[in-house]
Amino acid sequence: MLLEYLLAAGNYLNGTGFRGGASGFKIDGINAFEQIKSNDKKKSLLMSLMEKIEAEKGIEIDDKQDFLESLDEASRLPLD
Repeated sequence: MLLEYLLAAGNYLNGTGFRGGASGFKIDGINAFEQIKSNDKKKSLLMSLMEKIEAEKGIEIDDKQDFLESLDEASRLPLD
């Protein structure tokens, strides 16, 4: 579910440019969402999307930082 939101957000940010309309992305691309900050500079786009999913789906991601670290580890795994 998070990956769907990330893909939609990435396509929106890239608009109709060369990279807009993508049907997928590499896991290490999630790092870019962690670097994009909100207007108040207190949270990242990734954190905002996680909060949106929690609110819409009625679920709770217990330890967001642990979750983000697991994504970072997953991005380093070889595909083969």
